[in-house]
Amino acid sequence: MMSSRGGASYAALVSSSEEGPPSSPQDEAFFEGDPEVLGSFAFDYGAIIDFRTKQQWAQLVACPVALVVSSLWCWPCFLRRNVAWEAEATHVALTQDGIRYVVDGHPTCCGLWCTDVGRSSKTVPYDKLTDCDLVEPAGTAVCCFVRNTLFEVHVDTASSGGPGTPERPAVHELTIVGLKDPHAFKCAVWSVKRGEPIEDLAVPESLYARHRAPSDLARRADAYDAVVAHGDRGGKRLRGLTKVDFLLADKDYATILLDASRLAQDGRLSQAEVDDLFHRIHAKLTTTASTTEGGGGGGGGPLLA
Repeated sequence: MMSSRGGASYAALVSSSEEGPPSSPQDEAFFEGDPEVLGSFAFDYGAIIDFRTKQQWAQLVACPVALVVSSLWCWPCFLRRNVAWEAEATHVALTQDGIRYVVDGHPTCCGLWCTDVGRSSKTVPYDKLTDCDLVEPAGTAVCCFVRNTLFEVHVDTASSGGPGTPERPAVHELTIVGLKDPHAFKCAVWSVKRGEPIEDLAVPESLYARHRAPSDLARRADAYDAVVAHGDRGGKRLRGLTKVDFLLADKDYATILLDASRLAQDGRLSQAEVDDLFHRIHAKLTTTASTTEGGGGGGGGPLLA
């Protein structure tokens, strides 16, 4: 669940069957005093440590050579401790700018100071966000040895790698594994992006206004980036069509693309339908650019014909 500086419950946004404290002391203390943070979300550190320890042990057992070599350095003796150090250094929060994901500095290997790793962080801006979806745990990891028990949250932007294929796995802007209440996180992200008030979440009115009424040019610029990224993944480019041409287009492709992303997030459009929409818009824009270069008209015809 989420903890905010207001300290109130999150039941008004999404119901949860989980009992107990909404967040661990590590989560509350880590972002304490940061004026940019709207609220933090707790990880289930116990579940993460248990799953990843079993997963790494299964990988070692499945490869006897790796087990023998790692034993020479006493790696199995420190395996669970390394998993715990990394897991408990991970934190996530919603800020005024976007989703902030932080892996704090922590020990590695045998725990000596010379093997420490430094803090790293990443922020995904709300304005660039195109998808935030969940993957429920199912099946097993490492053949049939370890059961998957952790939720994953996939966050994507227009510049992400896009949906996966049999030859290439999906590449996401950010993957968050092991949240206690991933459904609440997802709902909070979309609510802040859409400018919808959230009870007891310390969101300033100026932030709501900024996301509630984005300028038409800003929406079109984001949509142009999305079409270009999608076209490049298919081996195509918007030949001769600049971002300025797109901003001046008669049809509001931005609204279509952003609405399609929301419908897909709500499960009302399949990924195949979203891909088809992207391809049609890309083809329409490419045709328009080619016609303009040839001195023709504006490339008539319905958008989704």
